[in-house]
Amino acid sequence: MPARSLTQWGARDPGATLTTGQDLKKKDPERYQAIVRALKEGIGHDSLTRVFNTSREALKAIEVAEKVEATSQDQILQRLTRTRDLCVSKYHEALEAGEVKAQSLPVAVGIFTDKIVQISGQPSTVIEHRSISLTPDALHSLKSQCKPSEVIEAEVVESHES
Repeated sequence: MPARSLTQWGARDPGATLTTGQDLKKKDPERYQAIVRALKEGIGHDSLTRVFNTSREALKAIEVAEKVEATSQDQILQRLTRTRDLCVSKYHEALEAGEVKAQSLPVAVGIFTDKIVQISGQPSTVIEHRSISLTPDALHSLKSQCKPSEVIEAEVVESHES
């Protein structure tokens, strides 16, 4: 194994910086390939910097060199949008065919739409605050719209403990 192999990560000089990743590829190809596999699996950069004792710059350089697609917020948003559109399409087909067995699809469409709105930075819920000044006439009008309450007669029963 090379001098800076998988077994010697902890012994690495913390001051050494690898900004291109090419030095790492030459000196420790096994470790380099492990980083590439981890990047392809979508493991976060914070975890990888701790596990592989490397810099964010090196991870970015390796992503570029190996053409690894990072799991970014835009990619997640695009995937959610495609999934939502597929759910809408399936629900529409089920409605047209008269087989509305896919009753969970509207819920899924709502969830995906809500998440898309949240990720894009828009509010998914709008709360409107209103202030109403009640005049005596408005209050009487509201009271007249209420159902009349039914009076329930009850009598007090005392318990007789012996």
